Amino acid sequence: MAELNDAPTLYDIRQAENPDGTMADVVKLLERQNGITMDGGFLPSSDKDNNVFTVEVDLPRAYTSMLGGFTPASQGQLAKVTEASGIVRSVSKVPADVLSRASNPEAERARRDMTHVRVMGNKFADMAFFGNPSVKPGEFLGLTPRYDALSGTEQSANIIDAQGTGSDNMSIWLVGWGPDTVYFHYPQTGVAGLRSYDMGVQVETNAQGHTRRVVMTEFEWTAGLTVKDWRYVARVANIDKSALTRDGSSGAKLIDHMIDLLWTIENTDGVRPSFYAPRLVLQFLDHQTKNQANMNLSYGEDVFGRPMLTFRGYPIRRSDPIAGNEAAVQ
Repeated sequence: MAELNDAPTLYDIRQAENPDGTMADVVKLLERQNGITMDGGFLPSSDKDNNVFTVEVDLPRAYTSMLGGFTPASQGQLAKVTEASGIVRSVSKVPADVLSRASNPEAERARRDMTHVRVMGNKFADMAFFGNPSVKPGEFLGLTPRYDALSGTEQSANIIDAQGTGSDNMSIWLVGWGPDTVYFHYPQTGVAGLRSYDMGVQVETNAQGHTRRVVMTEFEWTAGLTVKDWRYVARVANIDKSALTRDGSSGAKLIDHMIDLLWTIENTDGVRPSFYAPRLVLQFLDHQTKNQANMNLSYGEDVFGRPMLTFRGYPIRRSDPIAGNEAAVQ
């Protein structure tokens, strides 16, 4: 497994910046229902805002030769790739007179601000899976638009079809995080994760010209998803919600699919593999394994000391953004 410092997670970065743990609650809140913010490494982009890098699209050739024989020259082919960043913002405004009447105004403001942090974490995780700047400008490109066809693209080789049809499907993802495979990037001169700006007391004016004083905090998160090697992401698509059974006698056989995922990504060595699944899938996964001797599933602890479900030693994260209804991937 790669050293964490090769592509430090948001938790690693915040711990380094604040050894006293003052940011731990924020990171824990971001991760609580969106585990993808916990596992993905964060690295600065190569450009001011976006991440630009080259990938090999064709390898040089190797030839056999007789002793003293000639060998033709060859060279690979490189392509430049640009991974764009997206920006998530939220503004907290608390009426100053309301805040002044709280028994602990500072704690009350922090409580209200945390709601915005939670919403931003949800939005970031949603973009990590479904972001599509061609549909919603300002988003970064997520995983689903990259792995969205059973044939016709190179990524198609890493999509497993669970045979669901219609529009009430779900997915399970496996990502091998690492600096040479998949990671989140942030602006070269920026910070990883949320940045907050205390705007202090501001005067707000409504449509009728009436004013009031509000205490304002602005939050901003600029980041993007870099997929340097598509082979390190795999997806089980078309898991029919309505066809899932507790004993696995029909519908998707979740354990079998997760084993297939491990054999679909290029390698589990040198990366940080993590599974992502919605709560309903985790619920049925628990049922399908509870009455059998199963060496695949076990419980460990995450960095906050909370129980963490693992599959063959790799974390399985609950990810609420992928709990919605997905159209069948074809």
